[in-house]
Amino acid sequence: MHKKHHKYVVPTPFGAYTFHPIEGWIMSLPVYAYSFILPMSDYVQLAVLVYSNLWTFILHDSREQAHTVHHKNMNFNFGQFCSLWDRLGGTYVDPGIFLKAENARNPLIGSKDLL
Repeated sequence: MHKKHHKYVVPTPFGAYTFHPIEGWIMSLPVYAYSFILPMSDYVQLAVLVYSNLWTFILHDSREQAHTVHHKNMNFNFGQFCSLWDRLGGTYVDPGIFLKAENARNPLIGSKDLL
């Protein structure tokens, strides 16, 4: 189900929202769970929803972040918000090292001449 999202090898803000509707609903559950754990007004819940959408947009806007590594190789950097569990589980790859090695294998990647 999640493969559709990974068609965007280099994450883009609009690619952040390419999910199957059921997957999108499942991924939004934590946002709504907070309102049961920590009761909040409708305005605060709306603010949390807006913040989570902005976070998703920003997360997929940078080509130098750990999430880009995940889109290029789905075996690494699963964490969206922090790398702690990836580091503990041995699935963390430093984005700088990974992307530099990828660029060394293919010098056209990142070339400004292609823009």
